[in-house]
Amino acid sequence: MPMETSKTVVVFGETGVGKSSVINTCYSVAIKGHTYNLHDTIGLGEDSTGTMGNSKAIVNLYNLLTLLSKNGGVHLLVFVVRSGRLKETMKKNYDLFYKGFCETKIPIVVVVTGCEGESNDMDQWWGRNRQFFEKAGMTFRGHACVCAFKGRLGKHGYVNKDLVEQSRELVKDLIVRHRKADGWKKPPAPWLTQVWYFFLNLFKGGLPWDSIETYLNLLSSGISHVEAFNIMKAMK
Repeated sequence: MPMETSKTVVVFGETGVGKSSVINTCYSVAIKGHTYNLHDTIGLGEDSTGTMGNSKAIVNLYNLLTLLSKNGGVHLLVFVVRSGRLKETMKKNYDLFYKGFCETKIPIVVVVTGCEGESNDMDQWWGRNRQFFEKAGMTFRGHACVCAFKGRLGKHGYVNKDLVEQSRELVKDLIVRHRKADGWKKPPAPWLTQVWYFFLNLFKGGLPWDSIETYLNLLSSGISHVEAFNIMKAMK
């Protein structure tokens, strides 16, 4: 019997778009001999309220990169967006993770939530809106238009129950089909510096942080004084 292997999927997107629902679809579930571990990136440029974070964003980022470096790297990026108009922050998030985080070396797919309003097929949304993503320079290996919320409880159960079940299968299939066979990674400290500079360039210095607070937070995350000092030195 073949040994089960683990695949790491990084899920990103703005707060409130349904990332948790996507993650719950197949978190730590074995599919065709592989366990898929999905990681939510809340904290990378956001705090718990969804606004631009402070120095804790650096710590969260470092911890994620350290985890990925120790566990086989990244096999797939999943960008979760909510149906509606394309926003500037979507493009920035895409660039940050696909170009800054993984240097375009990892496949990226998009999951569009809130598509339950389509009359016949949820995938109709992508047919109408794909062009806007492509014009903005956002291309994907694959996509899934889904319903992430069960909706209100009716006489026969939740109104969106069937669509949610269908969506789970769509997301699973999307991940299995497009994940990279071998994970990609870099040493955490230079990886963090690379992503952080990319972040600052995207947001034009819109993330105020205090270097002393950042240094102390890095230490509290469990890394050594030498590592913390080198990270701070690289970011000056």
